[in-house]
Amino acid sequence: AGVLTVSLDGERYQATLKSQAGEIKFDETTYDKKSKKLIGSFYYDGTPIYFESTTEGNAMNGSVSAGGGSWPFSGVRKK
Repeated sequence: AGVLTVSLDGERYQATLKSQAGEIKFDETTYDKKSKKLIGSFYYDGTPIYFESTTEGNAMNGSVSAGGGSWPFSGVRKK
């Protein structure tokens, strides 16, 4: 479990994931407003982690991939 924070800095999106493992800033983050798709990546212990999700209202659903595996996730916007 964790908290993903996505922000817009000028014209660039930035994302940070806070979890029991600490805080990790994404190396790359993109968001396509038309498809409502958020894509990002970061390294954890030298392993590349890829994140892809689609947003709908306050919900987010997608997958996290690393080392040849892929795991589903979902989240809800905190207010």
